[in-house]
This record gives sequence, C-alpha cells and structure tokens, in this order.
Amino acid sequence: MFVVGYNQATSFLADKLPHERFIAGLFNRGPTCEELYEEARGGKRKSRARQNIEKLVAALAAEGIDQVLETNVFCYSTAKADELRRPEHHEGRERGEALFRFLLSDIKPRVVVVHGIKAVKKLDAVLKTIGPQPHVTQIASLSPPEADKAPVDYVAVARKVAQLLVQPPRTAP
Repeated sequence: MFVVGYNQATSFLADKLPHERFIAGLFNRGPTCEELYEEARGGKRKSRARQNIEKLVAALAAEGIDQVLETNVFCYSTAKADELRRPEHHEGRERGEALFRFLLSDIKPRVVVVHGIKAVKKLDAVLKTIGPQPHVTQIASLSPPEADKAPVDYVAVARKVAQLLVQPPRTAP
C-alpha cells in the first residue's frame, strides 16, 4: 500500500548524500531511511508533516500493515509545494511525476491513502491513465496548517485500509 502526498519538502541533494548511500538506505543495506532523513535535515527536528505521516504508518502497523511505501505525486523536493510552478523546477517536476507513475504502474499497490487536496487532484489525473486501479482513501492534509484544521483519525484510516486490502482490486475506469 502507498501513503501519498504532494511533494516532499526535505531535499536529499547529491552533494550532501551520495547516490550509493541513498540506495543502500532504501534497501536496508546501510543507514536507515530515518537516519538519512535526519542527516538531510541537518540536525533540525522532524517536520510536523513527517511526524503525522509516522503516526499514520504506526497506526497501519498496529493493524498488521507493514508493507507501506511513503511517496508523493511529485517525487521532487521543494520547500513549498507552490514552488513546483517555477521554471527552475520544471525538469524536477516532470521527472518527479514520471517516477511516481513508474512506482504506481510497476508496484501496483492495492490501496493508496492520499493526503491533501492537491495530492488528491493529481492522483486522480494520474489514475485515469493507468490500470489496474487501487482502492483510494482520501484524507486531510498531514502538513500544517491544514493538518491543524482537520486532524486525521489515524486508527480509523488504518482500519479502513485493512478492510480494503482484503477486497479484490478495482478495474480501470
């Protein structure tokens, strides 16, 4: 199953994190992804969005769901989502979307939990172009300030995902 947001704020820049180390972390052959995240943040505490994502993942684990891929509809980092519109981010945005499309079409998750209005709209557009269709659960944004206005019941979301995982996959629209 996937947990999908819009785009990540924390950059994993090549000049700070060699590709080999990043890949080793993804495949649990070196530093953990959490250690790499902390390193990329330069000692700053976890963002509130990251803390909320971890609460959701913990609730999923409590329901026995431990195969979770956390990703974004744009697998490309900018400090703020609106920065993706800038010309200097055009190539990153295009590559980031292509990477997300690859993940969806290659892994074929049975369930996707998508958080935030922008992510919901982009995911909907992407899903119209692929098949088979995952079950999609939409939740409020996990990033502040939106997350403060509409807190998510992580336990309820995890229970819903557990129910969806036992249902047959959907067919393309």
